[in-house]
Amino acid sequence: MTARGGVRLVAGVDPGLDVCGVAVVAFDALARPLAVVSVASVRSDRTADGAARLASIAAGLRRELRAQPLAAVVVEVPQFLGVARERTQRGGAHMVMRGLAGYFQALGVVRATVAASGIPTLEAPPSSARKQERQAAAALFTQHGRNDDERDAIVVACALGAMALQQAAAPAEVATLSSQTTSRPRRPSR
Repeated sequence: MTARGGVRLVAGVDPGLDVCGVAVVAFDALARPLAVVSVASVRSDRTADGAARLASIAAGLRRELRAQPLAAVVVEVPQFLGVARERTQRGGAHMVMRGLAGYFQALGVVRATVAASGIPTLEAPPSSARKQERQAAAALFTQHGRNDDERDAIVVACALGAMALQQAAAPAEVATLSSQTTSRPRRPSR
């Protein structure tokens, strides 16, 4: 979807069971990040049971995705070893399994919620972004975001938004190309 003046909005999502960061970034017609439009933390109640926490994340994410006319969504999917290493350093080996299980449950809810929205989605690790894209994201996020999850969502949207917009445009281009080729007369087979 294109907003006024060719500006397109991309949401970046940093999944988490405690806090899920969501940031919406505006991109120009050349898929360059212009500005952070909104930033939010979708939180779940740590004292609630697992199902209630996941339902809370889904409801909050649905609310954030409906708030803007989004062209694409980027979901951060970190590489497994990096997540395990980070969790081990924070709370010991016994925390790894609990932390990873909660993270991957939240990631599943994020995937399902975004898929149900019908908005084109790109799932990628932040490391797939080029260095200059990460630097541009860092320049934007210093002004926004109240916590690490929100800042991570901004970086994901800025650094990977151009790829998401290209991917979102591809199906339309393929559909246009296929309709053009099917309308041409076929050569007789020999």
